[in-house]
Amino acid sequence: MVPSTIFDLVEFPKNTSGKIDRVAIGKEVGKLLEAKRIADAISTSCLDLSEFEAQVLNSILGLRPGLDATEILNASNLILAGLDSLNLVSLTMIMERNFGAIFNADSAAAMGVSNFRQIISFLKTGKLEATLFEDLSPALLGRANRASDFVHSIPDLLCGYEERLILVLGSSGTLRGIRTDAAELEAKKYGELFKVINAGLPAINVKGLSRIAQHVAQSCKDLNVTLGGVLYELDPMLVCTKPPKGDIMLPEYIFQGGFVPVEAADLMAEFCWERSMQGDVDFPSDTVEKYSRAKWESLRDFEIDSAYRGHLQFDDERVNDWLKGAHHLIPVTDNFATFIHPLQGNEKQETPDGPLYRELISSIKSELSHKLIDSHSFDLPENLFMNINHMEPVFGSTKFTTQLMEQFLKSL
Repeated sequence: MVPSTIFDLVEFPKNTSGKIDRVAIGKEVGKLLEAKRIADAISTSCLDLSEFEAQVLNSILGLRPGLDATEILNASNLILAGLDSLNLVSLTMIMERNFGAIFNADSAAAMGVSNFRQIISFLKTGKLEATLFEDLSPALLGRANRASDFVHSIPDLLCGYEERLILVLGSSGTLRGIRTDAAELEAKKYGELFKVINAGLPAINVKGLSRIAQHVAQSCKDLNVTLGGVLYELDPMLVCTKPPKGDIMLPEYIFQGGFVPVEAADLMAEFCWERSMQGDVDFPSDTVEKYSRAKWESLRDFEIDSAYRGHLQFDDERVNDWLKGAHHLIPVTDNFATFIHPLQGNEKQETPDGPLYRELISSIKSELSHKLIDSHSFDLPENLFMNINHMEPVFGSTKFTTQLMEQFLKSL
């Protein structure tokens, strides 16, 4: 056999015993092959790029093996080119470090819905188009495709199982925190046989989640289905005066059956909702090791912490939108509970600092009179978190799911 590629190593790496370390050689060759792939992609597909544009493209291609240069150049946005949310965070870090970019929450959120040319323009001018989130269909957005998938799947979902369903509906904390297999195992300990559904839907604002709750409830009524249980996440960030940037409400045509699937074979799993997975996503187990912090995330973390600690004002209209979703779901389930996802470091503090958080909890309890599982109800050490408000994808999510279900099942 004739090798297709030959690399010249200055010296072979050695292990602690002084012997040639074949594993280390394999890793080094893997890096060299990836660098060659990126260089070949740029040279064969992107001959019209300037040196600066080639450097940016090289940075994007290096985020994940298998990314295609042509896709990145031609896709409507980076998510449709095959990047996931952590890739996008890593990209902001690279642009901060290598290109002197300065991000805030708006521009960081806009990265996922920007195409290559818009990103080049941002790096040159410091501005991303302010209208990127306006009049943008989910088919183009990508981030909201999971929610569109879920809405499309609801009729089959409600009629597709012999077991009774427990629906866990919420935002990205639910997506990354719930493991349906762990939830069903916990239910069996209590003598209950349920099919648990992970409806964690990132990129959807509180009004959008309320509309999805309304659609679930109407579908239950139309199909004469009563859910075994609903766990409805109350995300303090979604109902505060500084909600996540870029979150949207699905267009009404999605709920009327006008579903337009995203045409991207390599769309990452977190942007899809698969019934065969019951909504779970198998995030890589090494996510935490690879995850680093961008500068703009410090401000976002401060805002999240402020909301949880009761120092950030809550918006009455957004709270009412969330309550509307709860009132839609309660009549179509035998068991309803609200939960607030824990915050990293919560176990060190017995109660939130500020009165605003306590007022929010009090108002929700008085309005619904159903069980509310507070964020301080969980005993989760810091190493089980990926970041301030998302669980580590293996042990963290399993532990969180088990504790959540235990508290829910005790109330049945």
